[in-house]
Amino acid sequence: MKILVDTREQRPFSFAGPAYSSVEIVKGTLPTGDYSVLGFENECAVERKSADDLIMCLTRNRDRFTKELIRARGLCSFAVVVECSMLDIAQGNYRSRMNPKAAVNSILGMMAKYGTAFIFAGTRSLAEWSTYNFLRLYLENVQKKYKELLKAHGSGGCAA
Repeated sequence: MKILVDTREQRPFSFAGPAYSSVEIVKGTLPTGDYSVLGFENECAVERKSADDLIMCLTRNRDRFTKELIRARGLCSFAVVVECSMLDIAQGNYRSRMNPKAAVNSILGMMAKYGTAFIFAGTRSLAEWSTYNFLRLYLENVQKKYKELLKAHGSGGCAA
C-alpha cells in the first residue's frame, strides 16, 4: 500500500516495523488531511493531531480547521486521529488554558456538525497504527466494491 504523506506534515509517521512491511511512503501535497492512499487523495484522508495541535485548532486556528472539516465533507472517508485520549482532553492535559469542558464540547460539536470521526488513539504509536488501518481498510473496501462491479458487469470492458 502506498501512503501519501503531505509535505507540510511536521512530524510524519514513519510506518516502520513489521506491522507496516507492505507500506511505501510517498511525499506529496494533499488538498485535505495529512495522510491518504495514493490515487485516492480526493476520496480518503486522515488528519493527525497531537493534543496541543488539536486544542490550537479549537482556539487560535479554529477558522482554518473548520474550513478543513468542511472540505473533508466532500471525501468518502475522513478521520481526525488524535495522539491522546479523550480523557486527556477532559482533564486538561495540554498546554493551553482552554477550559477542558469547552474543549470536549467543541470536539463533540464538530463531530456532530461536520460528520467527522475523531479517533482518540491514546498514544502516538497507536495513532500511527490507527491511521494505517483506517487507510488500509478504506482501500480494502474499494477493492471489494471493484471486484463486485466486475463480477456484476463482467471484465470485458464497455462496448464501443
